[in-house]
Amino acid sequence: MSTPHIGIVGAGVAGLCTAQLLGKRGIKTTLFDKGRGLGGRLARRQTTWANLDIGAPFFHLSRYGATLLQDLAPGLDLDPLPWQQQSWHQYSGLSAPQAVKEVFTTAPNSNRLCHSLAKGLQRSMSTRVTAIRHSGQSAALWGEGGTSLGSFDAVVVAVPADQCADLVPLGSSITLADHRMTPRWTLQLELEAATALLSASNMINFQDHPVLERLVDLSALPGRRHQHCIQLSLPADFAAANKDRDDSAISDAAIQALSDIVPLPGVRNRALQRWRLGGNRCAELKNITDTSHHVVIAGDWSAGGDDVEAALRSAERACTAVESLL
Repeated sequence: MSTPHIGIVGAGVAGLCTAQLLGKRGIKTTLFDKGRGLGGRLARRQTTWANLDIGAPFFHLSRYGATLLQDLAPGLDLDPLPWQQQSWHQYSGLSAPQAVKEVFTTAPNSNRLCHSLAKGLQRSMSTRVTAIRHSGQSAALWGEGGTSLGSFDAVVVAVPADQCADLVPLGSSITLADHRMTPRWTLQLELEAATALLSASNMINFQDHPVLERLVDLSALPGRRHQHCIQLSLPADFAAANKDRDDSAISDAAIQALSDIVPLPGVRNRALQRWRLGGNRCAELKNITDTSHHVVIAGDWSAGGDDVEAALRSAERACTAVESLL
């Protein structure tokens, strides 16, 4: 009997963890991703002024999640953070700092997690999957220009919900009509000096602010070589309302909003990242398996979250579903 071969669409945390878990069960996998780099929303950007986390600069993990990740990526250094956070409200100002438990990162950036998970995996990057077609007892993947990417015993789709909806075959038993993701934009800034707003904590959560959602001190993360760098997360409603404005106008609006709260040092450099499908407001996807088309769904959103822990849960669910198809 030949070794089962599973195609996995998406090389973010969910896809990588699914591949590693299946590999531990003796199942061969091939990963496909339209991007050049690994990691999905744990991406980084190399600029002339810093090697930046442009997605999630850190992640929350339970003890079980941290143990599982280190089992899937031996040698991975998960750095627990002595993290302090505050909340800001326009009427009450800043709250007292509070310690945040179970916060981790990797150095020199959070994308290191994905590179550690990718070791030993067969993958095809810069490859956009455009269709999944049922063929007998297998599922065939097709790329741009009608290029055949191969036939597999099953396919795991581990991409954002909206992209997943475009790939799930017509007539599938998997229903995604109620699962849509929201934009999540991040603005990375290099300041001339430290901002007073982060003098007592590493992170500020803005309550009901129309322009600002979260402020993170990137330079406080272990292994980062840049100084006075911060990340601003912008609310989904702001992103949706301003999607047609250029990067400069968006950046100016966010910087002005922060300056209205506390005087800012000069801004040396800026980098805006527009995640079109970055946030999740949906409940867990109950049915992740299409037995007729040999398709399984993974991704943090399918487990009802938008973080690494949810991606891990989805990978475990996907592995169980794949085994039921073989």
